[in-house]
Amino acid sequence: MKARMYQRRHQRSPQALVKDYTFLDTGVRVDVAPLVDELAGVALPYLDSVWKWHRGTRFCILRAGPRGAMPGDELLTGHGVDAPILAELPRLRAVLDGALGFRAPMAWIGLSPANSAIRMHVDNTQHWDEHHRLHIPLVTSPGARLGVVRRFHHFPAGHLFAFNNSRPHGAINDGPPRIHLVFDVPAGPAIEALLAAGTHVEGELDERALTRLSEDPLADLTPEERGSPALMHRFLHQ
Repeated sequence: MKARMYQRRHQRSPQALVKDYTFLDTGVRVDVAPLVDELAGVALPYLDSVWKWHRGTRFCILRAGPRGAMPGDELLTGHGVDAPILAELPRLRAVLDGALGFRAPMAWIGLSPANSAIRMHVDNTQHWDEHHRLHIPLVTSPGARLGVVRRFHHFPAGHLFAFNNSRPHGAINDGPPRIHLVFDVPAGPAIEALLAAGTHVEGELDERALTRLSEDPLADLTPEERGSPALMHRFLHQ
């Protein structure tokens, strides 16, 4: 079967990057234990996702744009602005500031609860067209997998990887809560060298997982969500 998506038509940026990979293992390995310990020592200001495909998941912005009309709009309004919480996370800040060989102008922590799903979608803003998406799993299990088109793959904790968010993608977590550190990075010499040295990963076919991720993300709206005109307007225009 093909992935089914529920979203508006997207006009790609004229400067959209060519992403010639599905999943890409960069070969970079990070000792995530000190980062996980650091996160455990602070009260992270998690937000409920305001993207309909991610309903039920949460995120904590580390570096993005200025505040917008709704919580989480920082991921749409620009980049390079440190969130206040980053001052309490010096180890994570060092990672964002160049410990991996590049500076991340946008980054956040993504939390997927147990038995959660991110429905299939294409990241449909011109900003996302113009950036590569990198992840470092911090807390994960084999039941936590990303899907691109029809292929699924699990990356272990500490593996820096890229995946093609300009193609239909989602995620499924059949294990305990999953926490990833996520970066959006523009093209540049350091990033291009990192990706060129990586290993392409094909992933595995999984029709059951694809069927689950192809469900309507608004089929199970809560009364609270239906009662928020601003949130419903956002969902219906995504």
